[in-house]
Amino acid sequence: GYLGSRAKRKNIPSLIQAFSLLYTINANVRLLLSINEGEDNEIINHMISDLHLESIIQQRCVSNLSDFYNSIDVLVLPSYSETWGMVVLEAMQQGIATIVTTHTGLDELIQDKEHTLYIDPYDINSIFSAMGCLHPIVEAEMNRYRILSFSDTCKSMPMWLIMQEITMVY
Repeated sequence: GYLGSRAKRKNIPSLIQAFSLLYTINANVRLLLSINEGEDNEIINHMISDLHLESIIQQRCVSNLSDFYNSIDVLVLPSYSETWGMVVLEAMQQGIATIVTTHTGLDELIQDKEHTLYIDPYDINSIFSAMGCLHPIVEAEMNRYRILSFSDTCKSMPMWLIMQEITMVY
């Protein structure tokens, strides 16, 4: 899932393209976009339509964050730049695996990559690979067809370590 705005710097079109690739490997995956109106409205809506993903990608505004986090298995933050990335910390606190851009302050805070995979937001394959890594059925299919192999990079970060790191910052 994705939680945030539709601003261009959020890189939602790349997330949709990467998700489209993931969907070709496993038709059971779904993407929840909890987004406000923004600059990329038309681009995002046309892309979803052009890729025939209208029934697979759900767009809605979520007023209750717990409902959003309970609806997803993985949070993806593909932004070109993020000052902080609070949604990532919220997701981790809920026990949700995260895929995070390397262009955020979190990459310095979260050193252990057990629950977090980092992506290059300019590389759709990087986003696609991370999503495949965090979905065991997709990873098995990718390995089977030798598309990509991620077993060495799929790791998770214990919540106690996140809280310890945050406490050290403050």
